[in-house]
Amino acid sequence: MDGTQDHVSCEDFPTCGVAQFQNKQHCKNVKQQDSYFVVEDLCGSFGARCVHQVGLYGVADGHGEFGEVAASFIRRNLPPQFAQSPHFPPGRLGHALLESFIRTDALQREANLPLWASGACVSAVAVSPTHIVVSNCGDCRCVLAEEGGTSRDLSSDHNVESASPQEIQRVVSKGGTLTPDKRVTLPGAPGRLATTRALGDYWAKPPGPPEGHVVSGLPEIRAVARHPGQKYLILASDGVFGFMSSQDVVTLCISASMLQRHTDRPPLSRVAHTVLGTAVSARRSDDNCTCLVIDLMRVPTLAAAPSIRPDVECREGMQVPIVASPLSPVDRGAPGFPHSTPHVSPSASAWPPSSPFAQSGREVREPLDEELLWCPWCWKTNADGDAENITVGSFEEWRGHMH
Repeated sequence: MDGTQDHVSCEDFPTCGVAQFQNKQHCKNVKQQDSYFVVEDLCGSFGARCVHQVGLYGVADGHGEFGEVAASFIRRNLPPQFAQSPHFPPGRLGHALLESFIRTDALQREANLPLWASGACVSAVAVSPTHIVVSNCGDCRCVLAEEGGTSRDLSSDHNVESASPQEIQRVVSKGGTLTPDKRVTLPGAPGRLATTRALGDYWAKPPGPPEGHVVSGLPEIRAVARHPGQKYLILASDGVFGFMSSQDVVTLCISASMLQRHTDRPPLSRVAHTVLGTAVSARRSDDNCTCLVIDLMRVPTLAAAPSIRPDVECREGMQVPIVASPLSPVDRGAPGFPHSTPHVSPSASAWPPSSPFAQSGREVREPLDEELLWCPWCWKTNADGDAENITVGSFEEWRGHMH
């Protein structure tokens, strides 16, 4: 990164810093196809009503001839889709993230953007005073720097090279085939793709519900409770994490921040810049790079019992919906919230088998017959003129209805 064209773009926000580099020394990077978004107060930015302040941070990594189109569209549209979800005001952040990915992918397609053979991977994280909720679709990554400087992956890479056996089985079961060079393709496809999940890439998304797509636009979602020992959240494209381990990045972030320890609220973009410099110069990254570093000490916490429910918790590496406790005033559709959606006790069986919330390989409690379940894909307009999911009825009715 010594030439005159080697320019690292940096941007700082009150809670985070970003560094971005177009790796022009490699001809495949003729365009910068990475993007990022930072909305530190969704309620204030979009006029949404919520229990507590929630921030949304994300990195998008485009691929294909028009990958930058997908990354830019995601940057502009995913945050408002998240804030405008009917699940956002009551604090069901996992549901709101899932819906925002589905809606953004659908909006891209409806806009007739040139994304038949182009798309973008996305990693987005919602940070509330009580929880960190991560949604990942593709091979960007979100890593938590824990107390003592240890790294903890909050997302799984969705690519053929490092995907889980369950993810590979999902691709194959939907009709995808794997090439010897570790790519996904289909008979008659315009090419092949290294990632197994992405927004866009409509050649791998035949008509029908998202669960039937070979290259899925559905994110995997994980949530962890916040506690004082957590230091940084790091979001980065595979231009970084394809060449550095999560632990290497965390160690480097902490070392870089120590050099600024005598500065009051030092710019976090310097920490992100250090990561990019190491990835490109020392680890020989041949890709565009984006790194976003969030200082969790700068994001307000709430020690009291949370009213924001993240929808999911991580147990032994599985993404499992939290079984709801008795309804709080917020869950009952308390006055003051613009959307009143039916409450569902989100046990694992209440999700379609291929849903990112679904639990596999483990016995789960089925919802009670008297619970009213809703379809995540079907919508109607309620009496207030707001969009809400259609209530299907009992579990048996829900199972017969699901697409």
